Amino acid sequence: MGKKKKAKSGIVWELTLFLLKPDVDSWQDALPADKRSRPPRHETVDGLGTLVVKASKDNEPQWVTRLSQHWSILAGQKQRSPGAVLFITAGKRMFAATFGYGRSLLSPDKLVHDFGIRCVLNSVNSERLRSLDLRTLETDPLSSRKQFGDGKPLASFGVDKYRDLLRGVAGIPKDRTPLMSGADSLHVRLTLESLAGLPAECQRMLRVSTQDRYKTDFAWIDYVRLVRDASLRTTLAQELQAHCRTGASDVDYVVPQVRDGHRLDKMRGSWAKHADASLATDEVRSRLQERAASRPTADAFVGALKQDRVGEPSAETGDLTVTWMLFDALVWTVEHGGRKYILNGGDWFELDLDFIQDIETRFDRLTSQTSIVQLPPAVDMKIPAGSYFEQEYNIRAAKSSKLVNLDRKNMMKGLATAVEPCDLLDPKEGTFIHVKDGRGSAVLSHLFNQGTLALETFLSVDKVRSTVRTLAKIGRSASALRDPLVHSKLTVVFAIVDRTPRSAKWRLPFFSMLAAKNAAERIESRQAKCQIVRIDDQRSAP
Repeated sequence: MGKKKKAKSGIVWELTLFLLKPDVDSWQDALPADKRSRPPRHETVDGLGTLVVKASKDNEPQWVTRLSQHWSILAGQKQRSPGAVLFITAGKRMFAATFGYGRSLLSPDKLVHDFGIRCVLNSVNSERLRSLDLRTLETDPLSSRKQFGDGKPLASFGVDKYRDLLRGVAGIPKDRTPLMSGADSLHVRLTLESLAGLPAECQRMLRVSTQDRYKTDFAWIDYVRLVRDASLRTTLAQELQAHCRTGASDVDYVVPQVRDGHRLDKMRGSWAKHADASLATDEVRSRLQERAASRPTADAFVGALKQDRVGEPSAETGDLTVTWMLFDALVWTVEHGGRKYILNGGDWFELDLDFIQDIETRFDRLTSQTSIVQLPPAVDMKIPAGSYFEQEYNIRAAKSSKLVNLDRKNMMKGLATAVEPCDLLDPKEGTFIHVKDGRGSAVLSHLFNQGTLALETFLSVDKVRSTVRTLAKIGRSASALRDPLVHSKLTVVFAIVDRTPRSAKWRLPFFSMLAAKNAAERIESRQAKCQIVRIDDQRSAP
């Protein structure tokens, strides 16, 4: 029988620790710029560190101000927001332990991001995780926290390793010490005989943060990383500005949110000289070139792109109604310092090169198959009032290719939101075709989700299959849609109208290829097949 581990004696400290960047030589360097010229009150104790105290004063909370008009018992109720930071030197690095509201005394640009996450992942038992903070890799990202009362294995959290960014984690360490959690900072309980033992603990945590044990279960956190370092974001913005000065030839413009097809043709930039000017990629690139040439710094350039708006004009006034910053509508990939970065939805991301290659290979597989359906190119058409391009294209494609047009047909009656089986259907071959106009990340994300949901619903609900057969007017004729269904005979085709020049390999913006891969895996998990095809856009330039 093993010996029982002797409990440590001393005081239990609940600490929030930040690791400062290697170029931080003194505690003054870690302060926000507006506090460096007149540092807050501070005191240095040899062997312990420097304690910096946040100035605080009595304030009356807003709720007290309002309620005290009716309840006199609240008169004179004040509160303070005290805080402090203990700066600790451990070896050649500096740490900051924050207390109360002391976090406001640290400049975000001086912190090592993900220090806490890496400490926790290298320390915890992956079978005893308590919570994960996640953000989805989408144009309109969703942040969430998944947590359990007791420790659970990673599989219990339903993480999509290709879709989720890890922003924080909590779990039980392998040595069964108390729960620890981390994001940028590390929150940990330490038992110290005296505060003089804290520098040694900081050195230990620094060693833990540089280990690679996390790769056994969490290697996916390195696939895509949000760039949070302000100096690196500035450097990447400088690269973007320099590129835009030469023409911005490969900067993509995408609408940040899903819009109906007929509305996409009406999008306009706030800088447009004519009220009826439609926004095209070439116009966006001209604006980028103009802004890049006229702004002296990258910060001013990005600021100008955030002032420029893209949106849909009001039919009554012509003024832009729902709008987005032009900067948020740009997609661009760049290599810098041997690494690859992508601008998407107003954020910069660092991409793992092997991960990029994996996604591109999977996307190429989806597009390289011989298409089981021949679709006509997109050409100029007269669009009747109340209709839009995709609707008219589906009518034309159904006639020319002998397909069934199920655009705007609902296979799930009784729901608040209609669920279309597809846009075009080949009932004999069991081919569900979903058509989308454009390369926008939000538009394509909607396309892939819609097609995947439609197939899963069709396969899962008897009444839905009956409805689709009725809509497609399938009688006694041979059809892959008749029961008993053979899933392997069904194919979902995502058909994308694309104006970009043809090249040896047709690809979409990275996050759209990632969404396509995720959709294909869900479809193939149901034993059906998936293809992605390009519809050449031969329409006149808008």
